Amino acid sequence: MRHKKKPRFIQKIVQAHRIVGMVSAVFVLLLAVTGMLLNHTDALGLDRRYVQSRAMLWWYGLAAPDVSHGYPAGDAWVTQVEDSLYYNTRPLGRHYAPLLGAIDVHDGVALALADGILLLDRQGNTIEELRAPQGQAAVSAIGASNGRVVVQRGGQRLIADPALLTWTRVTHQRVRWATAAAPPAALRQAIRQDFQNHRLNAERVVRDLHNGRILGPGGVLLMDMMALAFIAMALSGAWMWWQRRNGQPAQAKKAGKSAH
Repeated sequence: MRHKKKPRFIQKIVQAHRIVGMVSAVFVLLLAVTGMLLNHTDALGLDRRYVQSRAMLWWYGLAAPDVSHGYPAGDAWVTQVEDSLYYNTRPLGRHYAPLLGAIDVHDGVALALADGILLLDRQGNTIEELRAPQGQAAVSAIGASNGRVVVQRGGQRLIADPALLTWTRVTHQRVRWATAAAPPAALRQAIRQDFQNHRLNAERVVRDLHNGRILGPGGVLLMDMMALAFIAMALSGAWMWWQRRNGQPAQAKKAGKSAH
């Protein structure tokens, strides 16, 4: 008994189904693994793990900017890289308003930011953060007079009490204003290195692998094409199953008649 040969177009569909299935298997594994990792971001600490590979940082275009200037405050330096503040080489955190000055007062350092004043101790720990009241002019400069903080705000010069609770307007007070300068080369290099090492976290890399953005716009298009391939695989697989299901009874009847 000879088996009936399948039509040519069915053979092509089966071949295409197999080829697309082999190619898409790689992407299915990639999506499955990265999807599971993203589901457990907090447990795995992906948002707290940073990529330090120079090749990956170069691929993302995340070279650290130069630390061109800072503010000397006693024996310390206060600098800012983008929105990150540094007390010497110690990072104070991200998402700070622009740094306008820093000066040593009493046993600490006072920083003028575009949205207020930050008071630190000698180790760089935050003692107090004073926000400018809404609707009032922002601080434009900071200085010291006899160990007390003085700020320039909206054309006025204000001096604070030692606790920074009360501010009084002054006119002829002699003030040592904070002046920007170039930090030492070793300090600049250490800050640049630390900043660069904390720019790219593992969560972003996994997410970009998952959606294809790690390859840029072309990667997103590739993932879209693979999504269409998955759809084609599902439809062609269902169609072949339907053809086989409907074809088997007819073939079985023909085989029974030929046997008699």
